[in-house]
Amino acid sequence: MDIFGLAMTFVPMPKILFISHDATRTGAPIVFLHQLKWLRENTNIEMCFLLLDGGPLIPDFEALGRTLLWKVSSPPPTFSQRVINRATGLFKKTPSHRDIVLKELDSGQFDMVYSNTVASHEVGMLLKKRWNKPWISHVHEMPFSIRSFYANSLRPEVMDGVDRMISVSKSCKRLLQENFDLKNTPVDLVYECVPTSEMKKPLRTREEVRLSWGLKNEFIVGGSGVMSWRKGIDLFIEISRIIQNSSASQEIRFVWVGAIKKDVVEGYRYECMQLGIVPSVIFTDATSDPASYFQAFDAFALTSREDPFPLVALEAAALKKPIICFENSGGIPELIEHQGGKVVPYLDIKSFADQIIKWTSDRNAASTIGESAYQEVQRYDVKNVAPQVLEIITSVLQKK
Repeated sequence: MDIFGLAMTFVPMPKILFISHDATRTGAPIVFLHQLKWLRENTNIEMCFLLLDGGPLIPDFEALGRTLLWKVSSPPPTFSQRVINRATGLFKKTPSHRDIVLKELDSGQFDMVYSNTVASHEVGMLLKKRWNKPWISHVHEMPFSIRSFYANSLRPEVMDGVDRMISVSKSCKRLLQENFDLKNTPVDLVYECVPTSEMKKPLRTREEVRLSWGLKNEFIVGGSGVMSWRKGIDLFIEISRIIQNSSASQEIRFVWVGAIKKDVVEGYRYECMQLGIVPSVIFTDATSDPASYFQAFDAFALTSREDPFPLVALEAAALKKPIICFENSGGIPELIEHQGGKVVPYLDIKSFADQIIKWTSDRNAASTIGESAYQEVQRYDVKNVAPQVLEIITSVLQKK
């Protein structure tokens, strides 16, 4: 019997609360939605969603099932409202937004809690103690991010409540087990995923996008993500500067797709002015149609210092772009370890730039490597990855 049969036989109509730390247009929520949509289409699981914060993807969650917001969206009461509330006694009688959400969740009679990212761990632990139901934690982070932003998320009293943890790459799993006390927590490996067929449908042509940037035949190196130290936006800029000082400078342009941080962009322009050079990096801002931009690239530069298994690299591979990244930076070297790109020594921006110049001088070779990347990424199509998530869900429910 296959896993679908097992799910139907042993757990008829299980009801699961899925928790997302937010609904932003970033990697973890987007991958989560890819998997949830597959579960909706291929299983009988009854789904409910708890979003700890908002974002533009709220309608995508609502399309899949009942969706509750943990964080109150209305502004705090004014001083006069607080005075009136005190005077009338309403301020003591009116339950808080979270009390209302918890009451509704308590009535849900869920069979399982499934949290996405360690940012959801505090609420996951709260519900575990409240309901004593199985809890699966899908972790997309690595040690630097956890220690920097969610230092208490993997402390022993939290992990004691997690029945199974999912990690998203071999390197991520290894580093989590080496850096945190997870000896009592089973950790499964399930890679991130992308619906490769959907990535073939950009809304604009390659030529239209390039023309909007004022480019024609230049070799375009793309990067994408939050403009942060972890994502290596500074390294992306430095690599562009190395190439700008080379003989290939007129042939190569750099494009970063992602929400703009004004201090980063203005800082880059200021440095160019001080150095007396013309800026060679184009910043596009965030987009709901990354495929249109990615298809215009000739290569994808993943300059992250730490990145478990970033969605942007999968999306680039699905559009047949060769990928270059740093070793020991996360899971993408596992994607291209056989073919599909180049891995250079950690933070060696000179080798990074040299590889880009090499591809520029042999565009046919770069294109062939991009084809190989496309073949590799098929293993990470949601149709191949989401059943692994279902298998873990079914296994945990069977044990309980």
